[in-house]
Amino acid sequence: MVKENPQIAQISQIDFPSAPSAPSAVKFLQKRVNWSGVGLLVGVFVVWETAVRLTDTPTYLFPAPTAVFRYLSSHLADLLLAGGVTLLEAVAGLILGTAVGLALAVLITFWQQLEQGVMSLAILIKSTPIIAIAPILTIWLGFGPAPKVIVTALLTFFPVL
Repeated sequence: MVKENPQIAQISQIDFPSAPSAPSAVKFLQKRVNWSGVGLLVGVFVVWETAVRLTDTPTYLFPAPTAVFRYLSSHLADLLLAGGVTLLEAVAGLILGTAVGLALAVLITFWQQLEQGVMSLAILIKSTPIIAIAPILTIWLGFGPAPKVIVTALLTFFPVL
C-alpha cells in the first residue's frame, strides 16, 4: 500500500483562484462609457432641435441637427474623398517638414558657421504668423495642394529643427 505524503495532500486541498470571467458587453459599457457626457450631448441635440423648430429659424442660418445629419449622410462619399485628399496633403507636409528640419539640424550640427544664418532665417519665418503666410502662398501657388503642403511643412519644421 502506498502511503500518502501529507504535504501533497495539503496542496491538493488548496483552492486556487479561478480566472475571472470575461466581462459582458453591458459591464464593459458601464465601466468604459461616460454616461453623463453622453446624456449631456443628447440633451444639447434635443435642445438644439427644439429651439430650431419652435423659432422657425431659416435653415441657412441655423439648421437643425437632423438636417445636418441628413446632409452628412447624403454627401458621405464627397466628404470621405475630401478627407482623404486632406490627409494626403497633411502627410506630405509632415514628411517634407520633418525631412527639411532633420537635414538642416544635421548640417548645423556638423557645420557651425551655418547655424547663425539658418537660425536667423528660421526665427524670422517662425515669428511670422502662419495665418499671414497661408494667403500669400495661395496667391503665389494657387488653390492646389502645394500651399497646404507648405503650410503643414512649416508647422512641422520648427519642432524638428
